[in-house]
Amino acid sequence: EKAIGIPFSRIAVIFEYPSKREALEALVYPLVVEDIMKWKAGQKSDVVFIESAIALDKPIFNGLYDKVWLVTAPIEQRLQRNRHTAERAVTQRLPDPSEADATITNDSSLESLYIQIDKLI
Repeated sequence: EKAIGIPFSRIAVIFEYPSKREALEALVYPLVVEDIMKWKAGQKSDVVFIESAIALDKPIFNGLYDKVWLVTAPIEQRLQRNRHTAERAVTQRLPDPSEADATITNDSSLESLYIQIDKLI
């Protein structure tokens, strides 16, 4: 709260004030990287997944992943699924599919989503 100048109860304002968002990112992202690295080191599988809406945009995350699977959905569905989509969309660019090793279209049922994931695995 001291570092970004807002109480945690008002954390959503980071989407309105880039300087506050950047200050929070500078504090949190190094901890996220450290946590991911520790988590990966403790896995027994050769294949693990992390989810991130921003990994491609933030250089600090480079090297944490070997492959990128982009999951897309039409904006109308994204808005129906999460009421905060519109306010957050201004701070997150839509990745270019050419940046991904695979693209999954999540515009139907969970079964359809799982089928696409299973095929990629």
